[in-house]
Amino acid sequence: MEDRNGGSDVSSSIDMWQSTNVDISIDQSINRELEKVDLSDDVRRGEMKVENFENGGDGNNNNDNNINKVGDGEGPSGKIKKIIFSIKMYIIQYFKKWLGTGKDKRPPIPDLEEIGWTWLASFIGILVLALIHYREAIDAQMQVLIGSFAASAVIIFGVPKSPLAQPRNLILGHFLSAIVGSVIRVALVYTKANFEVACALAVSLSITIMQFTNSLHPPGGATALICVMGVEQRWRGFYFIFVPITSGAFIMLLTALIVNNFARKRSYPLYWWLFKNHINLSPVFHKNSNSGSLLNQILSSTIKQNRPPSVMISTLLFQPQLTNNAP
Repeated sequence: MEDRNGGSDVSSSIDMWQSTNVDISIDQSINRELEKVDLSDDVRRGEMKVENFENGGDGNNNNDNNINKVGDGEGPSGKIKKIIFSIKMYIIQYFKKWLGTGKDKRPPIPDLEEIGWTWLASFIGILVLALIHYREAIDAQMQVLIGSFAASAVIIFGVPKSPLAQPRNLILGHFLSAIVGSVIRVALVYTKANFEVACALAVSLSITIMQFTNSLHPPGGATALICVMGVEQRWRGFYFIFVPITSGAFIMLLTALIVNNFARKRSYPLYWWLFKNHINLSPVFHKNSNSGSLLNQILSSTIKQNRPPSVMISTLLFQPQLTNNAP
């Protein structure tokens, strides 16, 4: 009997030890799986209720604030703290931007040659407009020289490689800004609606339209403002679009084409209207030919490809080289 009782005690203890190990292993596996899972707010709330019930609470109404702390940080007060913290961080980051990123380096000072060509080109450009303005335009009660052309001179003569200095931006930027300024002048100034709003609206709208048309030219904003603030013009101010704006812009462009390209380190423009690649025609004559004379090549190519003879002549006499000089 004692042996049987002793054997049963041993077997029961072994069973209990095995079941305990199984429970421990199950709990460990469950804990490992739970660590991999991000418990939702509902599960956290349930755990808080069970813990509260085990501690003597009713599991529902006691310490609701603690439940809110788990799901919402700190309850209503926690949300307010988060909002205040977000505003504080935004203000700090905002004023940090005033200090600069520190990533971009200041461009180097141009050499004396570049500064000299900038001076000469800008001098000639404004001189041409001033001569036309004071020698011819004033007698005809017209205006050719305005302040925004001085700003254009800084860009097209000072930084001719800038995208803002290219012909598309120079011409279209001034032209569209003049239209905006003239329309705002008729709509708000002549009707005596609000002169202050007219000034602000002319500049802001001109910038927006230049961005939409990919023709941003900073002096265009000044052009729109001058249209609103300027003296009375013909055609209810719409004459201002053509004289002095468009005509003056073309004079500035012609001056930039002539003077900028005299400089050894300059090539203006980088592109004209739509293309960011331009063709450098290198006069390389094809002396060795397997098709006979030059005239026969032109005639045969023209007949086969149905292309104008002028195009074929330029192809034969010149070797086009595409260069990527896009800004």
